[in-house]
Amino acid sequence: MFVLRDAKLRNPWLNLAIDEAITQYYGRSKFPGLVRLWMGAPAICLGRTDDVHKNAPVQLMEDEPTAHKSIWKNRISLMRRASGGGTVLHGPGNWNYSIFLSLEQFPEVYPVKQSYELFLGMVTRALSDQVAVRSAGQSDLVVKTAVGTKKISGNSQFRKHGICAHHGTLLADPGLIESISNLLPHPPKEPDYRSHRKHSDFLGSLPSDFSIDRFFGALVTEVSGFTETEATPLSKTDTKNIFQLAAKLTQKTYTRRSWILEGRTD
Repeated sequence: MFVLRDAKLRNPWLNLAIDEAITQYYGRSKFPGLVRLWMGAPAICLGRTDDVHKNAPVQLMEDEPTAHKSIWKNRISLMRRASGGGTVLHGPGNWNYSIFLSLEQFPEVYPVKQSYELFLGMVTRALSDQVAVRSAGQSDLVVKTAVGTKKISGNSQFRKHGICAHHGTLLADPGLIESISNLLPHPPKEPDYRSHRKHSDFLGSLPSDFSIDRFFGALVTEVSGFTETEATPLSKTDTKNIFQLAAKLTQKTYTRRSWILEGRTD
């Protein structure tokens, strides 16, 4: 099983494309699985079928995607991922993890409900020695607080090239909750447990002493145990090839306004 710890702040559209590039690069080959840790630049990230007009500020729809770091690092960008689920805010202080498994080798991750139970179980156990979480709704992880249950992680999936890609967020910086409240409207669909709560009442964050390295090590152990393979760092050659493929996907799809605004690939 391969491990990719990628904490460098990258072009936000490229960061999304890397997940799809991994499925394309290893698709339908003898693939032992991969776990990736990453953090995105400031951006509103739409789910695959989200209506941009119901989930993002109008002013962001006019901005053109750009490769210039001086621009994307200092503004809120708009992007759309290949997986479903709701709209989220990426940025420093919100960690992302991605898990990739072969559907042929692990057919149990093909059924959606079953796969969420499996992946969220891994993440829950990886978090368990630092924070007590449980799953809620189809794809959230929550913590119990004095003022109620709060969401700290949202998860989504896509299946391409014979691989199931499961990715999720971990809200580490409580200061992002105010940004989410200011930037994102109330979602058009919500899980029952949300009970119409506004973002500031619904969202929580990880403890201030939370160690992301400790969590990532535990998650790698979980996935390695499931796949019954030894965890090894992704080779420099494979990393380079994946990033090059991701760059092509970024130009072909992820920075296209038809994709970002409408979810169209043509």
